[in-house]
Amino acid sequence: MAGQLGLDPPTMTLCNGGPAAELEQALLNSEAVAKCFNCSISTSAIAFVVYCSACLVSLNLTELQKKWEGFLEQLRDLHSAEGSGSKVPDPVLLFVLVPALPKR
Repeated sequence: MAGQLGLDPPTMTLCNGGPAAELEQALLNSEAVAKCFNCSISTSAIAFVVYCSACLVSLNLTELQKKWEGFLEQLRDLHSAEGSGSKVPDPVLLFVLVPALPKR
């Protein structure tokens, strides 16, 4: 799957709250797509490539990484509680800094 933005599905606008909120919404959107195929990004993803504005500082990137790790942990806990979770390796997380992003 590719191209998931931090868009609020009903309005198709970027969610408020900055990069961490946008990442969380993009992950929620990705999980919704994965559920359509009876899987989860927490157990099926190999890698996540997150495109970020080059103007983000390392503190923001650390916040984004923590948000990503927390989201995946919540999904894994949910799947374990449902009895459908299995231990899988953590996917690779790659931040790519770009000069401009869509919808900005």
